[in-house]
Amino acid sequence: MRFRILSDDELKHLETEFKHFLIINNMHASEWEDLNKNEPEKALALVELFSDTVLLKVYEKVEFLEFRSKSLFSIYKITDENTHAIHLKSKNDSVSLETDAQISESLKNKFAELEIYRAQKKVDLYKADEVHKLVTQGCLVSNDLIWNQLNAIIVNT
Repeated sequence: MRFRILSDDELKHLETEFKHFLIINNMHASEWEDLNKNEPEKALALVELFSDTVLLKVYEKVEFLEFRSKSLFSIYKITDENTHAIHLKSKNDSVSLETDAQISESLKNKFAELEIYRAQKKVDLYKADEVHKLVTQGCLVSNDLIWNQLNAIIVNT
């Protein structure tokens, strides 16, 4: 398994896609039920393959991820070749970086209380694996708006 198995809730939302996946793999409803009942390890292997297929497609489309905690906000721009990052770190407990409003307030009125730095590294093997690693570390999908705003602030300081 390359990534992770989808949760029951995720699989429930992808029920139609899973049925199509089974048909593509020459398995119809009755055959699936029989396999699931009599050979659960083989059924699980098919669910794992489906999960990896779905997550690969999703991860390949991700361009930006972010991580938030009280003292750290990180945003990542991920390309096929590199992972670029902008990090905001609070220097003391009076600055929180958990919400957009707190980040904005800190950048406007508590700039001296922040450490701001960039990082870049080559993607080890595949973009999808890099995205998966960051997601398992607590990152969530973000967008270019936040990236562009922070990038402009850094360039202009």
